[in-house]
Amino acid sequence: MPSDSIILYTTGLGLGLETRRDTVASYQNAKSRMLDIQAGLDTLSVQYGASLLLRGKKMQLSMQNDASVMKALDTITFWPMKGRFTARKLSLRDSDSTSIALSSTSNAFSITHLRGDYDVPVLSVSSNNRSLRLKSSSGRV
Repeated sequence: MPSDSIILYTTGLGLGLETRRDTVASYQNAKSRMLDIQAGLDTLSVQYGASLLLRGKKMQLSMQNDASVMKALDTITFWPMKGRFTARKLSLRDSDSTSIALSSTSNAFSITHLRGDYDVPVLSVSSNNRSLRLKSSSGRV
């Protein structure tokens, strides 16, 4: 297999886009009009040459962004965003057999701003996993 080839296998792809009223930060007084993007995959397998293998089962991604971003001409303005990624199983292995595997993973993120300072973004990330396994062949005797 050439070193720069990509093999992709997936089943059960679902996509959705809708608008709704919601908040990104708990200190927001009013709910904003949000764009909500959802994607789901039943099975995913991606192989990049012989150097990288990514596999996943029952994956869901949901992201919300302030709908004002669609009509904004100023690309420097910061727009709040939040999202969630879940998977029953997720694994990544590289060419030297270093691997990470997650089971029943639920991850959330939000990008908001400092209170009173709309130019400074703040990233919040959380991750909950039933199990997490890291493995590396380096350092073994």
